[in-house]
Amino acid sequence: MKDIMLKQQMRKNKKGIILKISLLGGLLAFFALSEVSQVFGTAPYNRGAFVRLICGIDKYNVSGACTAVGNGYYAPNATNTRTACTNGGSNVTYTSSGGGANSCSWGCILDYYLNGTCVAVGNGYYSPDANNSRTACTNGGSNVTYTSSGGGINNCSWGCATDYYLSGTCIAVGNGYYSPNIDNSRYTCTNAKPTYSYYSGSGGGVDNCPNTCNTGYYPEGTCNCWNNLSPEWRNGCL
Repeated sequence: MKDIMLKQQMRKNKKGIILKISLLGGLLAFFALSEVSQVFGTAPYNRGAFVRLICGIDKYNVSGACTAVGNGYYAPNATNTRTACTNGGSNVTYTSSGGGANSCSWGCILDYYLNGTCVAVGNGYYSPDANNSRTACTNGGSNVTYTSSGGGINNCSWGCATDYYLSGTCIAVGNGYYSPNIDNSRYTCTNAKPTYSYYSGSGGGVDNCPNTCNTGYYPEGTCNCWNNLSPEWRNGCL
């Protein structure tokens, strides 16, 4: 009878051991899967009475879900927070996340180009966002002065160059006229000249047109045009 009872007890112990091994195997498998989720960062795992979310590289916790950090940010594995990239310096647009480190891809912002660092393209040039090079504007046509960059496209602000005025396009003001740079209008010269002379050029942006003596008259100094057949050969400046 003792032998029978001993065998029955051994069977119970064996079943208990098998059950415990099965439970232990299940727990090990569960924690193994949990560690996988920790590495790849897509799922929460349960240890005890609470659920803990662990996100992978370049993902962070947003309202209980692992979310991509976005361009210009990075997140090391299992940190659950994101950090702004600074590796590009100033005046840059980030075009990728950092791969878990402060190493985001970048290019220069609109109307900046790469010249060691990202610097402004300057008036008369443009550069699309993250392009890194600059291109000269041509939208104004000929005889213009550009007064701004193009905002990423061939669309720089402009006005007519010195001694050009706007008449459909920018055209020369002609002798006896002047126009300041980007003024777009023309003005008649009134600066002093000898009686027997005419304006022979434009003013260079100011009221200062050059003059030349009329045919048959000759300059004397800076303020006389003379002709020895005329009684007014020394008329002086008007």
